[in-house]
Amino acid sequence: MKNAATVSIILISVWAVLALLQLWIELLPVEVFFKLSITFLIVGSVAVGVSLIRKEYIDEQQMKRDKFID
Repeated sequence: MKNAATVSIILISVWAVLALLQLWIELLPVEVFFKLSITFLIVGSVAVGVSLIRKEYIDEQQMKRDKFID
């Protein structure tokens, strides 16, 4: 989960700087900025999703080793 949080913070920070630059100096065409925003959203969601699934799997394996579940 630590890695997903780090990736998410980095993605949000980079996107925020990009959004501010886009707002003030129109760094990119609107279509490209929109595509980048969607890409940041998808990559962030996948990172968090994979991290949650991995954490659940590790927790379940630990519970099986400790004989809490079959």
